[in-house]
Amino acid sequence: MAQEKKNRGLRSPSVVPLRGYCLIGYYTMMRPDCNLHLRWDEVTLDASNLTGWYKLDQHKNVNKGIKAEGPLAEELVEYLLSIRPANPGNAPIHFNPETGLPYVDIRKQWERLMVIASRMLRYDLEDKKRTFFNFRHTGASHIAQRGKTPAHLLAVVQMMGDTSVATVNRHYFKMEPELMRGLVLGWKRPDVDVPSIAAADLFGTEQPRICEIPLALAS
Repeated sequence: MAQEKKNRGLRSPSVVPLRGYCLIGYYTMMRPDCNLHLRWDEVTLDASNLTGWYKLDQHKNVNKGIKAEGPLAEELVEYLLSIRPANPGNAPIHFNPETGLPYVDIRKQWERLMVIASRMLRYDLEDKKRTFFNFRHTGASHIAQRGKTPAHLLAVVQMMGDTSVATVNRHYFKMEPELMRGLVLGWKRPDVDVPSIAAADLFGTEQPRICEIPLALAS
């Protein structure tokens, strides 16, 4: 009887927008507190192209001058467009209908979701796999697989609002030897005509190109 009552509880719908929190956490790699308090004025949506951008006013490292912003994936844009009110202003994207304010604690609803997910997967989600914070790491790991250049690394750092390039590189990127060899292959010093007419006036003669200047041997 108790088990049947528990199963009925799992089948009943939750008013907490867990799907939305999961999509935001995965596609933007926001920390949970930023996710819970995300406002409409921190998001820009283009309905015609299904694109968007987020820019957080407040996050863990904002006082260090670190930005947390980036593009929005199409699936997330579609979700946000489906719930966006006519005049959103600076209202929270997800809020408790009883208070009109962002949810403070969703641990009970999250634990319920983990029970359902474990049953569907037929194994127990444990430790880090069971935490809401895991969506940030999962999203970062998956987007890192889409590109491994230094520019991609810096883009992920900015999207996550992180302070350490080394940390993001260590956890999510794998700089393979072949990639580094490709960067160096064919790399040559640029030829620059130096100096200019002003330098010729100074030295009394035209100077050779940089690449033609013999390098002094170390003594």
